[in-house]
Amino acid sequence: MDISNTAADTGHLEVVKLLLDHGADATVANDDGRLPFYSAAFSGNVEFLKLLLPCTGQDGNVNAFGRRYGKVIHATAYKGHLNAIQTLVE
Repeated sequence: MDISNTAADTGHLEVVKLLLDHGADATVANDDGRLPFYSAAFSGNVEFLKLLLPCTGQDGNVNAFGRRYGKVIHATAYKGHLNAIQTLVE
């Protein structure tokens, strides 16, 4: 079972927590090649980032890549999500 990027994109934190608690795989990318943590960063959702980063093995990986927007740190900066950038680099 994978974690829906839609849940991460739309802010359904409790849904993602439930999926993780039931064995969802936080490392499965969507059709654009984005991992759920990438989607969370791209949408500026710091709560999701804090939840997902430890589950993905991507903790601190600002170079994780998505096909459409490139590196997660660049995509997050492009969208202007300063708090998400700070979370990624901590």
